[in-house]
Amino acid sequence: MRYLSFDIECSDGGKGAICSFGYIIADEELNIVEKRDILVNPEYRFFLVGRRKRPDIQLSYAIEEFTQSPSFPNVYEEIKELLENPDHVVMGYAVSNDADFIRKDCVRYNLPCINFTYFDIQKILKILSEDPNQSSLEKACDKFGISMDMELHKSDNDALLTFKLFKKIAEEYGKEPYDLLNTYPNCKGSLKNYISRFSDETEHKKNIIKPNPKGKNNCIINGTINKMLFTRFCRYVYPTDPSSEEKPLRGKKVCISDRYERYHFKEMIHIVQLICDLGGRYTIMASEADLFLTFNDIEGNGRMKYLKEDTTIVSLESFLKFNGTSFETIEKMRPKDIVYLENDKYSIGRY
Repeated sequence: MRYLSFDIECSDGGKGAICSFGYIIADEELNIVEKRDILVNPEYRFFLVGRRKRPDIQLSYAIEEFTQSPSFPNVYEEIKELLENPDHVVMGYAVSNDADFIRKDCVRYNLPCINFTYFDIQKILKILSEDPNQSSLEKACDKFGISMDMELHKSDNDALLTFKLFKKIAEEYGKEPYDLLNTYPNCKGSLKNYISRFSDETEHKKNIIKPNPKGKNNCIINGTINKMLFTRFCRYVYPTDPSSEEKPLRGKKVCISDRYERYHFKEMIHIVQLICDLGGRYTIMASEADLFLTFNDIEGNGRMKYLKEDTTIVSLESFLKFNGTSFETIEKMRPKDIVYLENDKYSIGRY
């Protein structure tokens, strides 16, 4: 038996575009026998600074080092072997997030899911300290007097700190390290067949997806196949050109009037792709929008009543024209083939 602690960094802090997989391996006596950071070309934008209501993250390598590294499919087998090795007891800090990053990149590149079991040190600490708000790895290490004289947000260093924290918790609470992990089964989780969850979480019942009502094949209606496909497309859309060059909507969330969205399924798929290609992300939550695109809206009604004070408001027609297209052009475009999103591995919740 050996312990494997790992940590992942993403180029945008969470979408799932992995840019480094760091890990340490320790023997049964808790001696570190291997420490490594696997750099990955995320083939996606780097957006870690200037994000609304989220802390800035400074990665440990120059962007050029990441973009010159192998892409995820080229390091997939190596990561898979590390995580699926039956001799490895896998752990991490808030590790369900890291498991989800792996799931997303497996989906993104159409790779078989990496199936493995993991223990979450953060969840164990929350139980032992009776502090449900236990937050960052740095704060946890500081609380236990663990030296952090190393570069943070470097995946192999964070993996090492997680392992040191694991050892310290076992020591402080008088438990054998392996026994500590198995004392709290609710802190044990797994990624299997593209579903990541803890042992105390039951699998959600599958949504009953209905066909669109007759005559409304181009509508987006809750509980229908179009709504499911649209929701999944918005979650998994990637830019046509993955280069990290500066783009006008970089880091911005865009929302469109429900007066348009609800009745233009085919067109919305193309518009969401356009927004993504411009560096933005689409959201149906008007309260999150940095840019709101109107369509025959009445001020104070519909989604407009939820807008923030500093949200930029532009007509959808003007937005399309500014970006070299129009309603007529988009309506004439061939429907985008998104049937692949019917696969359950793209499931992200209720529709």
